[in-house]
Amino acid sequence: METLAVCAKVLYDNDMLDKQAELDRYKKDMMPPILYFNSEEDMYTKKDELLINLEKSIVDWFNNHFSWSLTYSYGGLSSELMDYSNTTYFQSDLYNNVFNVLQEFFGDTNWLSNVVNMMCIGLQATLTSIARVCAREYDVLHRNNICRIIEASIKEQLDSLVFNDHQDQFFRYRCHTCLKYASWRNITNNICIECNQK
Repeated sequence: METLAVCAKVLYDNDMLDKQAELDRYKKDMMPPILYFNSEEDMYTKKDELLINLEKSIVDWFNNHFSWSLTYSYGGLSSELMDYSNTTYFQSDLYNNVFNVLQEFFGDTNWLSNVVNMMCIGLQATLTSIARVCAREYDVLHRNNICRIIEASIKEQLDSLVFNDHQDQFFRYRCHTCLKYASWRNITNNICIECNQK
């Protein structure tokens, strides 16, 4: 009986229930969003728009924070890049540019905020390393190459997190027969498995 009383106290303790509710809210906030599209083609069209906007945003970020004159001198851009990347401005400014673009596709979620934050931390470390190793290499640290490195890194991470390996987790497509949404594995040529079997 004493064990039962202790278990009951633990299970119905207000502090424990509050903590469990807090954990449940946290887990819900960290869940990836589920996005609904009329078709897989519709999703790819929006993805293409996302990538075009991402490229523009990265170029804008670069142009706003680095001198054009330094992109054409040996060592100038790399030293400016090292100075800039050692500050919190790199993460916060690039974060804002990338987050605003990705938010149009994924929506404003804590999951997206964490993903973009981790991307920016990784990019800061990568660009600082490149700047240190290649301080005098003009070809590597040209403005276009830095923008391409950032863009390629973000695209690669999005592909591995979302578009290539985890479409079922993120996307639902409308069946053109029953008009219900189905996951990527359960729909072919815009018709769900159930409607195909009828």
